[in-house]
Amino acid sequence: MTIYMGVGRLDVRGNAELFQGGWRELVSGVNDLIAGLRSAVSEKAALRTEMELAKKIQSCLLPEKPEIKGYEIAASMDPAEEVGGDYYDVISAGGL
Repeated sequence: MTIYMGVGRLDVRGNAELFQGGWRELVSGVNDLIAGLRSAVSEKAALRTEMELAKKIQSCLLPEKPEIKGYEIAASMDPAEEVGGDYYDVISAGGL
């Protein structure tokens, strides 16, 4: 079982029923640990996918080349690595 964990195989479990006493508890504990690690890895992967999607959406919402007559505009955007609420918009005010 430990060999499998060492190479990232979080789908393998030990058969605690084959053991008695402290060994059974140890194998059960390791199985629980593997299940917890697998869950944490899955949650982190899902969060990473959601953040990548959020970056794409945020980038698509920004104007490519905003123009306002009489002004030179420069802008830059670096997507956040963590969840945030940063967003900006360019709004033309009247005849400007």
